[in-house]
Amino acid sequence: MGVSTIHTEIRTKFITVWTDQTTIAFPNSEFNPPNLDTGEWCRLTIVDGEQRQLNIGAATNTFRDTGQIIVQVFTPLNTGETRGLVLGDTIADAFRNYSGTQLRCREAKVKGIGITDDGWNQTNVIISFLWDNLY
Repeated sequence: MGVSTIHTEIRTKFITVWTDQTTIAFPNSEFNPPNLDTGEWCRLTIVDGEQRQLNIGAATNTFRDTGQIIVQVFTPLNTGETRGLVLGDTIADAFRNYSGTQLRCREAKVKGIGITDDGWNQTNVIISFLWDNLY
């Protein structure tokens, strides 16, 4: 299983969880944020991390890859932090300890960031994940 398969599994899970919540910005895809006064949106980023070999000398060797799913949630200014935290909790609850086909998610942290330079209130959700490959 390669990186592209894991990324597809993450995106599919996120879209399933996030249906009808807000619009989603995906990496390297055209996106226009909604109206600053009333819109809400999020950006999904998948960051691949380290790879470690778990065993040596077997007929097949297991390699463990790790990474982070980062979702940035943007809500309008002057609406308080609660809405961003509620959306962040929805994401964290869906991914925390999730096990998919090969994907295993671990801890999920929601963190209020504050006001961005372009006028949004930002909340981040960071989810650690891993998967094992046999070679």
